[in-house]
Amino acid sequence: MHDILSGHSVEIVPVGSRVTCNPPPMDTDEDYLIKTKSETDYLELCYLLQCDSWEYCGDDDYATMDECVGLFSSYRKGDMNYIITDDQNFFNEFIRATAIAKEHNLLHKQERIDLFQWILYDEFNPELDCYLDSIGISYPPSVLEMIDAIRTYKKEK
Repeated sequence: MHDILSGHSVEIVPVGSRVTCNPPPMDTDEDYLIKTKSETDYLELCYLLQCDSWEYCGDDDYATMDECVGLFSSYRKGDMNYIITDDQNFFNEFIRATAIAKEHNLLHKQERIDLFQWILYDEFNPELDCYLDSIGISYPPSVLEMIDAIRTYKKEK
């Protein structure tokens, strides 16, 4: 693990498809969810990673410190990705989504994206939302209803 993280992080947890998929894909990046102690540590860690040539993974080619403020920031260097947050609720929900994806062995990337969007942001892929309505699942769906819908809605198209 990277020396920059020491002193700034409370928890570092491996996440991503190498954790959630069985068998794990080895041709993908290593992802780590990092919970910082405070917003100050969060902003400082973002700054230090940028100074150490970590690439900000956002909508723009680079990040300013203003862009770092939010639920999380992502940085990449080589085959390593850091998802950094100071928000305890976001951290907990990300861990929950990772556990559900692992428990149900969601092997397809879009399935995992749909699950994380639902858990982290209470958002649905519009097609998935229509599918849930068409099969009579009322909002909010249970985890098992959601997993089943994620796995089946594209097959029925």
